[in-house]
Amino acid sequence: MKNKNILTTTVLAIAGITLAASSAQANTYTPGDLLLGFRGTTGTGTSITNPTTNVVIDIGQASTYTQQGGATFTVGTFSALSTNYGPNWWSAGKLFWGVTGDATTSNAVDTLYAGGKETITGGSFVPANPANLFTPNTSSNQSAVVNKIEAFGNTFATYSSLAGAGPDGALQQGSDTNSFTSYAKNGVNSGASTDFGFFSSVAFEGVLNGAALNTTAGKKLDLFQFVPTDATSNPGTSNLEGTFTIANDGTVSYTEVAPVPEPATGSLVAGIAAVAAVIRRRRRAVAV
Repeated sequence: MKNKNILTTTVLAIAGITLAASSAQANTYTPGDLLLGFRGTTGTGTSITNPTTNVVIDIGQASTYTQQGGATFTVGTFSALSTNYGPNWWSAGKLFWGVTGDATTSNAVDTLYAGGKETITGGSFVPANPANLFTPNTSSNQSAVVNKIEAFGNTFATYSSLAGAGPDGALQQGSDTNSFTSYAKNGVNSGASTDFGFFSSVAFEGVLNGAALNTTAGKKLDLFQFVPTDATSNPGTSNLEGTFTIANDGTVSYTEVAPVPEPATGSLVAGIAAVAAVIRRRRRAVAV
């Protein structure tokens, strides 16, 4: 009987360990995914809680955000931002955010994706200029950026899933190896004026610091695709794919670039407009 009790206790203990392991599930990252990163900082003025931490969220394959159909959709509502950084996360000016990723398809190897922050002039948002963010280079040079992005992603996948950060989200210490902070400006894996060692830090990260985030510079990140100069298709191009917007409840939405009409369609529309103008002029002449 005693041996049976010991066996039962052992089985229950193993089951408990298994259950604990499953509840602390690691994240999933696949090369080609976009990673959305938030990092806190300290300074004078209003503070946030846990300012030395990062919240990192895998928002899926970059191809999801390159459809150019003009649609707007919700990426997710991330309550982990307020849980980790406190109620002032969106207004204190102490939280930075950015997005990056790469492409892995055969005709787009070493293609990069990065967000560029929109600024505000005269109360209106001004789209980011990709030339201020990154200049496309050869595949061999862009592969160095890819290596950094994928090291960031592969390390992210080793963290336990964070509640309130979607199915794949993690809480990091800024001092952790390959953390979002480590790849930010002045980070150990970056440079004095760059993020990930290559993207201009002036253009890459937005800082969240506005009342209700209604007209806050940094509230919007334009997603750009940077194709290597030696790619087989569209070499050396910097393409705007869409825009991420964040609200003060932690909801991140995305608006695709509107489709560009085919030249034939544009000519047809212009022709119809010209004919209509002629008809209106003739009608006016008859009326006189």
